[in-house]
Amino acid sequence: TRLPRETVYVDITTPDEMITAIQTMQIRGAPALGVAGAFGVALGALRTEAASATDLLAALEPVAEAVANARPTAVNLSWGVRKVMDEPLTCTPETDVNEVRRMMLERHARYTGSRRGQRILERWAEYRSRFVKVFPKEYRRALGELAAAHRRAAA
Repeated sequence: TRLPRETVYVDITTPDEMITAIQTMQIRGAPALGVAGAFGVALGALRTEAASATDLLAALEPVAEAVANARPTAVNLSWGVRKVMDEPLTCTPETDVNEVRRMMLERHARYTGSRRGQRILERWAEYRSRFVKVFPKEYRRALGELAAAHRRAAA
């Protein structure tokens, strides 16, 4: 084992990567698991394609459940997930979905002291554009062909 002699940093950018890191014991220790739970849900908020606040919160329910169940006996993991999910957000169904994402990330940073979360918030306009939809290559190619066909038809 690397602990306690070695610290290793792992880049995690999706909820699935977070779940894998938790399940493979890349993240260890109760406090770290609490942070991982909260950040896993925040990553889900940043990755969803939801168009409304209501849709975003609905889309996050299965993400929150999957993250919390990544290590079912880890109390702090489920605590971190609950901290992000259970506190009411001050938004309406008409609230801009990116504003809801920012609020969830703020909550994560507040409860966990996450420096990375705080850094993203401080430069939200820059970082927000880095969260993109992930497409299979063939789907992306098909979308490109459809767009080209629409351009040709309009010309």
